[in-house]
Amino acid sequence: MLDELINSLSEEKGAELASLGIPADKTGDVLNLAKSDLMDQFKSGAANDNLGDLLSLFNGKQDIASSPMVQNMIGSYAAQLAPKLGISPSVAQSAATMILPSLLAKLNDATPADGLSQDNLTELIGGAGGIGDMLGKVKGMFS
Repeated sequence: MLDELINSLSEEKGAELASLGIPADKTGDVLNLAKSDLMDQFKSGAANDNLGDLLSLFNGKQDIASSPMVQNMIGSYAAQLAPKLGISPSVAQSAATMILPSLLAKLNDATPADGLSQDNLTELIGGAGGIGDMLGKVKGMFS
């Protein structure tokens, strides 16, 4: 599902990224790094027992744009984006501020009407394997 959301963002945000001076042929790189960074953030949240904070982003308990967790994610993403694409830190920050909240909002829109559970989060970010298995193991520790 995350790949589908990334693909839809490519279509929606390509022109906006170009307006920041990021070439069209780098849009995929920008979005793939967003996906990778988001997965790393989710892994970190699972490893540090912050699943509740992650889930609160998708259950309407926190505004995505103003969440301190999201602001930290944006900073991390921008710090990786600048050197990997050879763009200025300010352009990277603008791109990160545009892309990451949009991706999280799309994830939020994909959540069930009754809220997101740990099982739903696992499914949304990849199901079996990788982060999905890690979240399943963490969940199993508390069942």
